[in-house]
Amino acid sequence: MLRSKAGQEGCDVYIPPLTYIYTDGVALPQGPVDFPTTTSILIFNAAIANHLFARVQGRKEASLRYLRKAKKLYVLAHEGQENSDVNFLFHIAIINNLAMVDLAIGDLESAHKSFEYMVSLMMLQLDQGYDLSSHLHDFLSNIPIAIKAAPAA
Repeated sequence: MLRSKAGQEGCDVYIPPLTYIYTDGVALPQGPVDFPTTTSILIFNAAIANHLFARVQGRKEASLRYLRKAKKLYVLAHEGQENSDVNFLFHIAIINNLAMVDLAIGDLESAHKSFEYMVSLMMLQLDQGYDLSSHLHDFLSNIPIAIKAAPAA
């Protein structure tokens, strides 16, 4: 059951309890920034807006419409930053939020693939000596949800 911030019942789109969705908009960096990075940041911020707006809709159809729009925008943001020099945490935030949208709309297979990809990226960063402990705790909290929601093999 989707619940609003105040705990009021919203609609019947499923959002697992205690999930982490990155909800802070990303500010454009100061100084010169390449076009793909700027575009990805703007698209990501629009995706967050649609994702959050879906959470406060009173009807399932309206919520699903905004969630589908958020999914398209997260995919575009991800595609737009693949070949640019984007911050690792920004990349993880896109993947995490995309997976959370997939869970909410019932696309468990896509959500599971996104979480697997996110864990692989984190493992790669750990292998390269990147300290993940202080930055990614919230994102890691979604991994048990992904395991529970994973489709049967």
